Amino acid sequence: IVNAEKVAVTGKKLDNKKYYSHSEYIGGFKEKTLREMMEMRYLWRQPLRMDNTRLVGVLGAEPHTPLDEAVAATLRGLGCLPQTPPPTPAA
Repeated sequence: IVNAEKVAVTGKKLDNKKYYSHSEYIGGFKEKTLREMMEMRYLWRQPLRMDNTRLVGVLGAEPHTPLDEAVAATLRGLGCLPQTPPPTPAA
């Protein structure tokens, strides 16, 4: 869309005009008003680069574990799996 900042709306369209999207997951239905879309417009125009050096300074280095190990550890912590992992068969 070109010249979107020149759009003029009248009445209550800023709050009543809705835009819908769905991620095809349960609870993935999203609803945004025209006002929210226009307020977030600056994010589409200017790229924003995030830097986590301050976060790493506070929390320390990020742990890098394989996903299956992290999920198993979480399930063990929740009590869904036995506390001692079963022995893996030797190949």
